[in-house]
Amino acid sequence: MLGAAVRALRAGDRSRAERPADGARGRLGRTTAATTLADLREALETGATVWIGYVDQHGATTERLVDPARIEGGWLSAFDHRSGEVRSFAVHRISGVAPVDAA
Repeated sequence: MLGAAVRALRAGDRSRAERPADGARGRLGRTTAATTLADLREALETGATVWIGYVDQHGATTERLVDPARIEGGWLSAFDHRSGEVRSFAVHRISGVAPVDAA
């Protein structure tokens, strides 16, 4: 249990440190469906970590720091830094994509 707590704290620290400059919490920019797919495919090809805005089934929005692994059948499989696990995200629920600054 201690290991899981440490991983969660480190993920939160990394998320805060790598937030896009123009992406204050809750204000990650929206992208079009075509741009979203293009950005996700580019991140997949280059192995880049990206921010995604995600709208869940209840209409709540969250921002996730993810490493895309696969896009297939309308779903993005990606390592989610918040949970520390590979998760699936419905592409139609992704409201925006932003690169992580390499600063």
